[in-house]
Amino acid sequence: MTSCLVLLKPGDTFSDPMKMPSKRSLVSETYRVLYEAIQSGRWKTTLPGERSLCELFQISRPTLRQALQQLQNEKIIANHHGQKRHIIKRSYKKRFRHANRLIGYLCPRPAHQMQDHTNRKIAAIQHIIQQRNINFIHLVRPGCFTHSPGRALQALIRQIEADCWIIQQSNKEMQTWFEDKNIPVVISGTRHGGINLPYIDLDNKAICRHAVSLLITKNRKNICYLTTKDRMAGDLLSETGFLEGIKTKNKVNGFVTRHSGTRKSIRHKLDLLLNSQNRPDAIVIDKANHAFSVASYLLIRGFSLPQDISLICRTESQNLSDMCPAITHYSRNIKLLAKKTAEMAIKITEENPSTSRETLLFPKLIPGESI
Repeated sequence: MTSCLVLLKPGDTFSDPMKMPSKRSLVSETYRVLYEAIQSGRWKTTLPGERSLCELFQISRPTLRQALQQLQNEKIIANHHGQKRHIIKRSYKKRFRHANRLIGYLCPRPAHQMQDHTNRKIAAIQHIIQQRNINFIHLVRPGCFTHSPGRALQALIRQIEADCWIIQQSNKEMQTWFEDKNIPVVISGTRHGGINLPYIDLDNKAICRHAVSLLITKNRKNICYLTTKDRMAGDLLSETGFLEGIKTKNKVNGFVTRHSGTRKSIRHKLDLLLNSQNRPDAIVIDKANHAFSVASYLLIRGFSLPQDISLICRTESQNLSDMCPAITHYSRNIKLLAKKTAEMAIKITEENPSTSRETLLFPKLIPGESI
């Protein structure tokens, strides 16, 4: 690892379990942390600014300046007025690379906007990585998740040189960028077609095939897959699995309806479905937060669950089991998913050629009263 200028933004967190300065002898501890970071090559030519270092290590500016002065006295860094401090002496040793490995977790939204199971997974991954004495940084960068992410990603990689990245909810453009730049990465989710990056996810195709099969055993003949207009890789595979499940049975009609994700859009699409001659007697819902809108609106419209319409959701929320009637859904093993993701990223930092390129997990079916 060469340079790592860490400028945290709202929603970002940085964890360096072995290298954060302790409260005792804070100046000497800060000196030690800076010295080892320089020797390991975390910063290539210049140190970050004083403000960034104070925020990173959670220390005062006077403490930082005393530590920097020691480095200056030893001619490890040079201070030119009005400029960042330059690194002028480094005796790089390979062992420092392993002592200062860094894994970055990149998300499009802050924690309070993410689903609970995603936050629990990230926390579990961080715990596993820290137990291996590897640094962990959790970054929120919406600009990296657009359909033109190149500039934002390039700026991020210049700022932070992680040994491996874990990317959450990534689109095809983002995955393509990482592959083209040959930057070590693990996709937390499903990779898009034509991408050959390592990834770990639920087996979304198998989940939807299973959901269709389950509904057919309940004698449902007109099954709708209700999904968003998002075209994430996992969503595409889910839709494929649904259609494959429909094709396995004769005299079963299946169709896909897409909405924009808002409550208004969901209600509008449901009105069209319920007023059509091809009214569904079962709905597979792709996201748990939309299941609440679907179930409540069906009840408002006077439909009984599951007598009139069966519901099953391919993703999870604890509240789905608390509803009346409880919604049948699939629940992922957070600990296992986190363990597999962390292990894959750690192996990549070790440049392990045996690192798995694909891991798919099947979740647990949580029976409810809705089918």
